[in-house]
Amino acid sequence: MRWLDSSRVLVFAERPSGLRFFVLDTMRNRLGVAKRIAGHLSDRYQVAVGRTRAAVLIRAVQKIGPVRIAVVSSSGSARIVTLKQIREGAIDRKIYRPSLVANTSADQAYVVGGIRDPVAAINLRTLAVSYRRPLASADTSDVAGAERMTIWLGGGRFAVAGWDDGAPGSDSRLLGLRVVDTRSWRARTLDPDTDYVCVAGHSLVGHHPNGTLVVFGFDGVRRLALTPLDAPAFPVWVASNDRYLYLPDPGAGALVADLSSRRLIGRLPVQGLDELLSPTNILGAGCR
Repeated sequence: MRWLDSSRVLVFAERPSGLRFFVLDTMRNRLGVAKRIAGHLSDRYQVAVGRTRAAVLIRAVQKIGPVRIAVVSSSGSARIVTLKQIREGAIDRKIYRPSLVANTSADQAYVVGGIRDPVAAINLRTLAVSYRRPLASADTSDVAGAERMTIWLGGGRFAVAGWDDGAPGSDSRLLGLRVVDTRSWRARTLDPDTDYVCVAGHSLVGHHPNGTLVVFGFDGVRRLALTPLDAPAFPVWVASNDRYLYLPDPGAGALVADLSSRRLIGRLPVQGLDELLSPTNILGAGCR
């Protein structure tokens, strides 16, 4: 489920014949007629909501094929746009998982694929698509898969992290944590060693392969780093009220970090913290 606006909820239901969706009007307590989308959700269930429309990443028709985006309006209509320059899907160990993000104040969505692929900008009203390459790399050889995660930051910017898998015999390469400004299509690297990223309040939490966690504000300022000795085991549930960052501490409840003083300040005996947090805030297990 996703909120489309202050009163309407978009509800999805998978069926063998394809994805179904409904629009629930909570003010009138009315459920719209079920509509069918030809296809199924991708394995990360990616839905991004713009100002008046939602974008849904649909699984590729082939095992690896062009990304398809279903654009759903509050009236209950759905249209499909195909991004021929970005790949999605899996064959054996070759896995391409692009990421979908939307401008919450405009009907605009973006899809970020592997290092060889451009970034797609989609007008959710007209379905017009344009492509840019803010993340271009000089070395795109021996790429055999890619993983991306994106977070909308506001002000025309989104954060992205992930990696590109190497072909057999070649190492994977981290993208790092970067911020892309869609007004200028310039990218800024915040942390080159991040593999996964997630959002907690108005903070970006990046994970390093060695277990280190780094925390940045939406303004790109680094606020905190936790060493592997302080950090809980991967994957990590995170939550924040923008003053404190909470991380589960196995056997002791929660680790608490003060974002203003930029230090770990103690532990709280909070049981079941991981069950209280949304799965979309789990690094490496549902985080977009």
